Amino acid sequence: EELTRADTKAQVLLGIAGLGIGAVSGGLLAGSWSPLKLHPGVQWLWWAGAGCALAALFCLAQAVYPRITKRSSGISYFGDVRRYKSTAEIIDALRRTADGDLTELAEQIRIVSAIVVRKYTLIRWGFWLLLIAVVATVGSAVIQLAL
Repeated sequence: EELTRADTKAQVLLGIAGLGIGAVSGGLLAGSWSPLKLHPGVQWLWWAGAGCALAALFCLAQAVYPRITKRSSGISYFGDVRRYKSTAEIIDALRRTADGDLTELAEQIRIVSAIVVRKYTLIRWGFWLLLIAVVATVGSAVIQLAL
């Protein structure tokens, strides 16, 4: 459940960032505006914000990117099923896993917990980088207006 929440948060932030970056890119490609028109003393702030926006996109994309790992024995997640060629082999593996050995289950819980922690770390980084990007890019435009 927590994994789903983390994915949802990352997807929402990634979507918002994509919209913002798409809008700015559209303006740049249309030629109606360019950061090169900013005062040189302010231009660095815009470029820092743009760099933070790209770093935020990278963090958020990493958070939603699926991770598929290969393991040695038993069945405890969907990727384990791919190793078996028939339903009978899957049933045998499930019986072996279900014989009271909690090792596979504990290992899967540990792996999922590590994935959730990594996703939330990337989401936090992405959030703060996105916030810095917005403040820097909008701030550079506001300062430019004041000059």
